[in-house]
Amino acid sequence: MKNFFGKFKKVISNNQKFFRYFTAIFVMIFFITYIGNILGNQSILNPENPIKGIAENSSQVALASHDDPLVEIEELTEEDLEEKKEDDKLKDNAKGTENNEDKKDESKNNKNEGAESDEINPESSNIEIVNSEDANKDTDRSKINEYFTTSIVHNEIVTDEEYSFVIKQKDHGLKVRKTEVFVSNGLVKDFKGTVILDEGINSIKVRVIYEDKDGKIFSVSKTYIVHLNIDEIVIYSNLKDGIKVTKAELSFTASAKKGGKDLPVDVHLNGKKIKEETKNNYNVNLTEGENKFLISASDDEGNTKEKSYLITYEKKDTKIKIITNLKDEQWVTDPNFSFNAIAKVDDEKVKLEVEHHGKYIQGDDKGNYSLTFTEEGRQRINLTAIHGEDIKQETYTIYYRVLPGKGDEDDNDRFNPTIKTNLKEGITIKSSIYNIWVIAKDYKGNRIDASNIIVSCNGKPVSINWTDGGQTSYNLPIRNGANRVDIIARDSEGNRTKSTFRSIKGIVKEKGEVTGHATISIEATTIGLGYIIPPTKVEIREGEDASVLLDNFLKERGFNYEHQGRISDSFYLAHLIKPGLVTNPVIPEDLAELVAEEADRFGPEIYNTDSLGEFDFSNGSGWMYSVNGHYPNYGFADQYLIDGDVIRIRYTLFFGRDIGGAGGLGGQGQNWHKEW
Repeated sequence: MKNFFGKFKKVISNNQKFFRYFTAIFVMIFFITYIGNILGNQSILNPENPIKGIAENSSQVALASHDDPLVEIEELTEEDLEEKKEDDKLKDNAKGTENNEDKKDESKNNKNEGAESDEINPESSNIEIVNSEDANKDTDRSKINEYFTTSIVHNEIVTDEEYSFVIKQKDHGLKVRKTEVFVSNGLVKDFKGTVILDEGINSIKVRVIYEDKDGKIFSVSKTYIVHLNIDEIVIYSNLKDGIKVTKAELSFTASAKKGGKDLPVDVHLNGKKIKEETKNNYNVNLTEGENKFLISASDDEGNTKEKSYLITYEKKDTKIKIITNLKDEQWVTDPNFSFNAIAKVDDEKVKLEVEHHGKYIQGDDKGNYSLTFTEEGRQRINLTAIHGEDIKQETYTIYYRVLPGKGDEDDNDRFNPTIKTNLKEGITIKSSIYNIWVIAKDYKGNRIDASNIIVSCNGKPVSINWTDGGQTSYNLPIRNGANRVDIIARDSEGNRTKSTFRSIKGIVKEKGEVTGHATISIEATTIGLGYIIPPTKVEIREGEDASVLLDNFLKERGFNYEHQGRISDSFYLAHLIKPGLVTNPVIPEDLAELVAEEADRFGPEIYNTDSLGEFDFSNGSGWMYSVNGHYPNYGFADQYLIDGDVIRIRYTLFFGRDIGGAGGLGGQGQNWHKEW
């Protein structure tokens, strides 16, 4: 052994370079072993949660999105953020220099592919909210979304490339540093509520950067999928399927689109058709228990889409109180409207949602709200207070009108709209309800939409009974004595006309009492049968509509009939039935030529001898009625007669054009050159 060390020493002494290498390797191994041992025994420290301290009473009720959000939380300090921010800027500058020749033009959304905020790196300290239907239940940790909500409906289908939505902050007490919107991973510059979608699947990511009370900064993001399909019928409504409400009155919106164009909709509640109050806005009273809404729309090709909602009305006591200075049925002339509203349970303030025609309004912490009316007419403001599972709703109707400007009272001003109506100054009305129709046109002859017509009786606004492409009808509530009616029409250029009727005398009797007499006849002159029932005087009773009168009138004379709707609502006479009713019909030759030319189906032999009604002879046939020579745009159940009225029920072969009724109920096109 001694000889071995002697030889080893001799080798080393003869090779100094080998000795230096050996010493360096030995020191390095020792250092790595020592450091690794220290780190392996060090305690792990968890950073403080950046969202610790969020108010416990912050809302957990999603306003629009159909999701139970899930989150994954990452954290970052202010120092890390600043350091990361500088690193990202250096990387972006370097990348921009290397790829300067490969830059692409901005897309139609003003989005830069892959662009992220210069405020924060999204992967560093981000809470990613996941839609519940997209989450992996085995790995995702659920947490209620305490931060913000949007009006975007995840996985909804739209038909217009312009897509609008709102972002609403919840009650979290955090400072909002920045809000960003990304469409298909591209940042939308200067987002102002609307983005442009591409055909097919679009991802919309909303990211909000917050600062908590300790100065820590973090971001919360949520991604939605929206499908653009311009060839599909899409129904829109702010109704929510399956919810329970505690108030009978319910206001909601309903509309439909295809390819970005509006389609007409039919709205039914529990099988009964609901009339539109103003464009896309409806107001109903629910029955206790389940209420089924059905919204349907059809396109020009005959394709139909339906959407149903089930809403349960539970009448129960609630501890919630809504305190507001709003007044129902009030009139205002200033478009800038402000009010105050708060909700409380005992002395505790609870969540209150404020909505105006489908759009949420953001108030301050004292309950002050402001909005601007852009159109004259009826405005609906909905207040919804939420406390746990308890919900209270209140709806207020505000009528906004612009005061007439210079020249508006001048009947000779050629730019004023024209108002035509069956109401006459100085008449006596022996009924509690009086039907009027209004046709308003601008100076160019274009029809003015019903939303720009205001009718008031004795200082109170009157709801629209029915409106179509030709006329708008109203049911005036008449009181005993003097009545005043105002009709205001405004065109798209701001020109206005006001017609006032100051001397409308009302004589209202008790319900069921005779108020006068009307004359009624049933005619089939268009097929050569003349009077089926000649003009006959009948009694009119207070509170009795024309459908009840017609039912009694026909049964007393041995007729049966088929109808659509009900006696009390949406009544339409479909077929008159009596043995031998149609015997040897003869259609005038000139009328037959017109019908054959215009109708999709026409046959003088297509009829039943024992009945007469819709679709006999041609596809445009049926019964129509006029009152004092005017064809209303509503059914018998909405018609209230007064003393002296003359009702003619006439058979038409083609949508009223042969009897002077084009534009009335079921009418289309222009009247032909004469009546048959």
